[in-house]
Amino acid sequence: MTAGDSKPKRPRGQPTAYRDEFADQAGRLAKLGLTDAEQAEFFQVSERCFHGWKKTHADFLQALTDGKTVADARVADSLYRSAVGEHLVAEVREVTQDADGTTTTKTVSKAAPSVAAGIFWLKNRRPKDWRDKVEVEADVNLCVFPPKEQLDALHNAALARAAERSKMLAGRRERLGCIDTAEGDMD
Repeated sequence: MTAGDSKPKRPRGQPTAYRDEFADQAGRLAKLGLTDAEQAEFFQVSERCFHGWKKTHADFLQALTDGKTVADARVADSLYRSAVGEHLVAEVREVTQDADGTTTTKTVSKAAPSVAAGIFWLKNRRPKDWRDKVEVEADVNLCVFPPKEQLDALHNAALARAAERSKMLAGRRERLGCIDTAEGDMD
């Protein structure tokens, strides 16, 4: 063998268990909502191997992506219908017979809108407007105390509100005919 000749490299590791028909199967399973882990179990390979197939087989990845898109769209449609009250609960068919033939009457029952579905929808579609956590930005230095005059003003305002509230409650007690023995102790 000369220096220019090179021996073809042998593939490393075990041969892959992947077959071309797996792409179609994976797409169908994804439409049914199976996760990658569940599909790896179905194909009897590790999740690592399954993810490797997605990297090395473009048709496999595309089938998975398409299948997941269909499944997600079905769930989104169902969630939307539940949120707005268009979710079908039951279909009842009543058949009556006349002398000249059969008449069929169809009654469809729908559920009321689901508050939980509506909240879920809005929190995910408009998170800035509907999230639970409200973030407030403020530049506050807790190491610096306000001036004594400001603290005294806050204290006096709180005392005035407390006296006003006490007077309002005393008026209510008087109108209701309640006697408060501790009323004179406040001065």
